[in-house]
Order: sequence, then structure tokens, then C-alpha cells
Amino acid sequence: MLSATWANASDELRDEYGGDYMERLTKGAHYLMTANAWDPVYVTQALQHAVSATRPRSQYLVGVDAKFILIPVKQLPSWLFERLAMLPFLLFSLPKPAMSGKNLA
Repeated sequence: MLSATWANASDELRDEYGGDYMERLTKGAHYLMTANAWDPVYVTQALQHAVSATRPRSQYLVGVDAKFILIPVKQLPSWLFERLAMLPFLLFSLPKPAMSGKNLA
């Protein structure tokens, strides 16, 4: 879908974003999908426990990364936890157009 949209974009728009914009966008999306992936077996086990337990937990931490990272982070005040939760979105934002820092006048 991204490739089709990029192919249908005008030459002027593609020049504004730069020739390697689509490549950077694709690499960034691929990284976000693969770097944070874990084995779906853990999700299945947590779901099975939630369905079959007489007293299911209100929240399940799935995967080793959640247990080592989220347990200490959940002790923080909620306002700070929410700001930290937004950090990955700020760090891995979409690539900016090539001409965004240039004077367009």
C-alpha cells in the first residue's frame, strides 16, 4: 500500500521528500514490527490461564521483556508511566522530508 501511494505521488512531492524517503520509511516500519516481536506461545498461555483460572488476574505481563521492564515501571506514578510509554513513538518517528529544514521561499 505504501509503495502504491508513493508511486502515485507527484514528482514534485517525491523530490520534496527525497529519493530515499520510501526506503527509510520501509526500513523503519520493518524494524518496529520485528524488533518488538516475541513468541506467540506466551500470549496463548496467558490467554489460556485467563480463560481457565477460577481467579484470573486483571492484567497479564506477556514475555520476558514485559516482566523485566514493565514490573519496575508500573511502580511509577501514572503520569510518568504514560510519558515513558510514549517515548518509543517519539524516538522512532516517521522520517522527515528532505527539504523540511531548507528555506522553501
